[in-house]
Amino acid sequence: RRFEPQSKDLEEQKLETKSELDKFKTQLHKQERCAAEDNRTIDQLKGKLGDVEHDRGKSQNELNNLRKQIKVVENQKRDTEEKLRGAVEKLHREERQAEKRARALEQMLEEAGKREGRG
Repeated sequence: RRFEPQSKDLEEQKLETKSELDKFKTQLHKQERCAAEDNRTIDQLKGKLGDVEHDRGKSQNELNNLRKQIKVVENQKRDTEEKLRGAVEKLHREERQAEKRARALEQMLEEAGKREGRG
């Protein structure tokens, strides 16, 4: 009889221990599911990060190419402006020379008219 109450206590302790163990197993399974979900989320975020880094690299290359194109066009513009200035200066020189020739011809005509008038 003495052993009966102890065996009931042991049986209750065993059941309590089993119940606690089941609770721990349930918590462990929940934590494992959460960890697996976290791992999936981490993998997704790493994938997105890779995509963004790839896009950033492409954008950086595009930016560099655009800067190069701008420099090329700026150099072409500068060359065109220099050629245009040169052409304008040449036109002014030719205009001044034409004016000088016109004045010289006018003087020659005046002198020729004076000679004809004398003669």
